[in-house]
Amino acid sequence: MDAGYSERTARGSSARLLANAGIRAALERLAADTRCAAIADASERKAFLTRVMRDNTESMPAHLRATELLAKMEGDFLESATPVTVTVSRPLVTI
Repeated sequence: MDAGYSERTARGSSARLLANAGIRAALERLAADTRCAAIADASERKAFLTRVMRDNTESMPAHLRATELLAKMEGDFLESATPVTVTVSRPLVTI
C-alpha cells in the first residue's frame, strides 16, 4: 500500500475508523463539499437528454443527437475487440 500499511492492516484500520461516528461525519461533510450544484451528475445528464429526446418541439437533429449521447452513455456503441477479416477478390479483366 502507498501509505506503508499492509493490505490486511489497512483493511482492519479502515473498518475501525469508519465505526467512529465523528470520523464518519467528517467524511460525509467532505464528500458533500466536493459535490457542486453547478455540476450535473450522470443521472441529471441522462434525465436532460431524455427530456430533449422526448420533447416534440425539438428538431429532429436534436432528438437524434440526444438519443446518440444517451446510447453512448449506456455503452451501446462499444465495439468488440475481435477483428473481422474480409477477403476481396478482384475480377480478371482482359483488354
